[in-house]
Amino acid sequence: WKYSTHPNYLGESIFWIGTYLGGIGATENVMQRIMSSVGLVGILSVMKSSAGRLSASQWKNYKDDPEFVRFREATSILGPKYATTSVSMA
Repeated sequence: WKYSTHPNYLGESIFWIGTYLGGIGATENVMQRIMSSVGLVGILSVMKSSAGRLSASQWKNYKDDPEFVRFREATSILGPKYATTSVSMA
């Protein structure tokens, strides 16, 4: 919760990046590497968009709670604040 408002999506993204890095060495040609990279980009985009939709829903429900607003300002949706910016729900 210190680095991400959705640590489950962050953890799953890290899992898929690790799986990609662990398996990329087993590819035999450029086409397999390209397809693996496309798959990674696809799953990461699903994770980011899912986290964004969940954040929008949370903002709708809790935007009047000052503690929640401070939490959202201090953390990012997916990953450390310097790597990914939070989506404004205003």
